[in-house]
Amino acid sequence: AGGSPILMMRSALCFVAVFAQPALLLARDWWHDPESSHGLLLAPVGVWLLWRRGLLRDGSAAPWLGAAILVVALALRLVSDLPAELFTMRVSLVLGLVGLTVYYLGVRQLLAWWLPLALLSLSIPLPAVVLAQIALPLQLEASRLGAATERHDARGVLPGAPERVRASAGARVPAHLACAARAPPAR
Repeated sequence: AGGSPILMMRSALCFVAVFAQPALLLARDWWHDPESSHGLLLAPVGVWLLWRRGLLRDGSAAPWLGAAILVVALALRLVSDLPAELFTMRVSLVLGLVGLTVYYLGVRQLLAWWLPLALLSLSIPLPAVVLAQIALPLQLEASRLGAATERHDARGVLPGAPERVRASAGARVPAHLACAARAPPAR
């Protein structure tokens, strides 16, 4: 490991001072937002995997590369404060961890810790705009299938079914599922 213990402690304190707000906001979202609660599982598993993997014995520090990554992380952190953009703020947190790892422990250690860092990165919730872009086509397709099943359910006939199905509460859900399974693929 590169660096004296005092320098490492100062770096850790500076990291906490700069990235405490993003970390607290991220933890708050994990706890309160159902769309982000996967972070409550992924982050502790990532930390456990870091601990299990441990430090490489033959790792060599890369202070210049680590410092460059830290500068980019700090710039992202400062820029994210301007529009209060949470995703960029959170990405800067992970990038800061990557920078400190490379600075003190080297690139080989970073590569050894790829899985825990990937899990931590995946625990960052996507911005609402991105989620809406992903979810909207799925919602439209679900409503199209729902309208098709309602049309068939209201008549009491399932397409391709040999006999009439009574539209009762018990038959409605299986009828929807059968229609959805038989629906032609979206174009």
